[in-house]
Amino acid sequence: MAQPDLRHIPLDELRISKLNMRHGRKKPDVSDILPSIRESGLRQTLLVRREGKYYGVIAGRRRFFALKEIAKETGETPLVPCAIMTEKDAASAIAASVIENVGRLPATEMEQYDAFKRLHDEGRSVDEIAGFFGVTELLVRRVLALASLAEPIRKLYAEDEIDRETIRPGARPWNVSLM
Repeated sequence: MAQPDLRHIPLDELRISKLNMRHGRKKPDVSDILPSIRESGLRQTLLVRREGKYYGVIAGRRRFFALKEIAKETGETPLVPCAIMTEKDAASAIAASVIENVGRLPATEMEQYDAFKRLHDEGRSVDEIAGFFGVTELLVRRVLALASLAEPIRKLYAEDEIDRETIRPGARPWNVSLM
């Protein structure tokens, strides 16, 4: 990955990127980082990339939401220190998001699936994904196998409405009579 350019970008030019592994989640709790950002400002850059007329936040989603909260309180649009990735490097953007997020909070299996699938779709092989994240190829294959599930089943699994045993091949979780 090329070294990103460093620049201050107005908050209103930033959006959460769809490449951010937690982009679809509800607004995060930022109460733990809000006081220090209010007091000292942002001490760590957001990792962003140009996405149309905005910059997409690849890494730093919680800091982004904390800054939005502060902007709402003050009525001012802050300049945000950002490291800007190249537009063409989607695989590196996905990997950067996963690395930051897994370090803070372990990814769920569905979040791993989304990240591994995106990397696979960007041309990364199973062994490259496994090597990059320090996991086995078998784990990567199992996580990628979630793609074979129908979307409604993946959604139920992601929301913990059904468990791993239910979706496992050959599993028969329903108690039905086959008379």
